Formats: sequence, C-alpha cells, structure tokens
Amino acid sequence: MKKTNIGNFFLTLGVVLLLACVAFIGYNIYQTENANEVSAQIASEIKITVPNAEKAEYNHPKTEMPEKQVDGTSYIALLDIPKLKLTLPVASTWSKAQLKKTPCCYSGSLYADNFVIAGHNYRSHFKHISKLVNGDSVRLTDMNGTVFEYEVDAVDVLEPTAIEEMTAGNWPLTLFTCNPSGTYRIAVRCRAAE
Repeated sequence: MKKTNIGNFFLTLGVVLLLACVAFIGYNIYQTENANEVSAQIASEIKITVPNAEKAEYNHPKTEMPEKQVDGTSYIALLDIPKLKLTLPVASTWSKAQLKKTPCCYSGSLYADNFVIAGHNYRSHFKHISKLVNGDSVRLTDMNGTVFEYEVDAVDVLEPTAIEEMTAGNWPLTLFTCNPSGTYRIAVRCRAAE
C-alpha cells in the first residue's frame, strides 16, 4: 500500500510538472507571437506617416529625435535588418513592459552617433542578431524619413551586469539582447556605412 501511494505521488508530480512545462512553453509562444503582431502593426502605422526616406548626410548631436505617437507610446525610429528580414519600431524610452512589444532606446541618440537599442530575444525581435556578421546591413529611419545606414562591425558577448560596457566605445549604433537563459548579453556593434 505504501509503495502504491509513493508511486501515485510521483506519477501525479510528474504530470503536474509536465503540464507546467507545457504551460510555460505555451506562454512563451504567445508572448513571441503577440510581440510580432504588435511590432508589425506599429511599424505599418509609422510607415504611413513617415515622409519618403532620404539618406542622412548630417550629424546634429544636440537635436532631439522626432517622435510619433502610436497607441500612447512614442516611437523614434524604424529599424531594418535585411539579413534577418526584420522591420521593427523603436520606442523612445525603455521599460520591461515596452520591451515585450517592441525594441526600445536604451541610451544615446541617432544624431549623436551613440544610439543603443535594447530588444527581447523573441524570434520576431532580436533572437537572431548573434547571426549577424561584419558587413551586414542595418538601417534606421527616423520619424522625419531620414535614413541612417550602418554595417555590423563586431558582435560582443557581455556579462548581464556589464552596463557600462554596453554603452562604452565609439559605436554609432549598438543592438543588444540577452541569450535565452539570460546568462549573458549579445551586443551587435555597428559603424556608419560608407
């Protein structure tokens, strides 16, 4: 009788743990798909209102980046990564809640050549940025329609506590995300395209 009770306990525990795993995976899939839909919708709304793109030929470090409001959130750029087939809106400020929807400005500015963008490692966001290699194209379009063209110059792996290293250096653009387990950060460093 005692062995049967212990066996039933472990069987029940196994079923509960299996259901918890399925629920966790389902929730992650839901979050990823929701982020994909929200980002695509916001990017479409922004594209409609942004003037025709023209290549940037200036550097105005003291100029504020223009913003567009969509559903109460300010966006400052559209990020295009052709190799990954991504077009994503970039929110003007970051928060954990906003990162669940779109990438966000972590620090700096396009105009000051020190722009750092944070994004979740969702499949539809920054999950595959570690696959970018030197020379890959990255484009940002501000809300005035000015296009800033970059090329990947380096991919760094940083500790999650390396906050200063994320913004250090002379990189006009940095994209970063965490690995799936959150044990380190992947930072893609970009230089202005020639």
